[in-house]
Amino acid sequence: MLAKTHIMSTMLTGGIVSFAVPTESLNYFLAVLFIGSIFPDIDENGSYIGRRMIFVSLVLSLFIKHRGITHTILILLVYALIGIALHAHYMYGWISWTTAGFILGNAIHIIGDMMTRSGVAILYPFYTGSLHLMPRPLRLRTGRIIEKAIVLPLFSLLMGLTYYYLLLEKSQGLLHQAN
Repeated sequence: MLAKTHIMSTMLTGGIVSFAVPTESLNYFLAVLFIGSIFPDIDENGSYIGRRMIFVSLVLSLFIKHRGITHTILILLVYALIGIALHAHYMYGWISWTTAGFILGNAIHIIGDMMTRSGVAILYPFYTGSLHLMPRPLRLRTGRIIEKAIVLPLFSLLMGLTYYYLLLEKSQGLLHQAN
């Protein structure tokens, strides 16, 4: 999938989930959600994030293949353990929401890639075969007309509506707290 599609699908899902996020943690959550939506492609130096963090991406690409370890359940567990350790040490609530946002962003990115023709070896290193969420005829081809003309505009519309209602909900909540 294109970076735009990963960002849109992740921010759409994040917008829905963020109704549960406390207002004081919302900015952290959304910022790392955005970063998490593109982070799994850090192993590809031609990707959106790879071009912006070229040194890190070049070094990683020497050791790991694209859609390898950065697209697995194992790395999500590693991120969760890091988040748990940080929260246990610092005890700030925003750390939990930051970790959750980053993991959610990564997970939705991986799910999106599982809808493509290439799929993802999500169970690597235990199983190295690519897994898909869609039957072969429905799998997306990255950057093709279906993704650009249908999927991206649909995500954009839904994301706009979601954030409109999120802002409405959060602002009404703040108004009720002030009264």
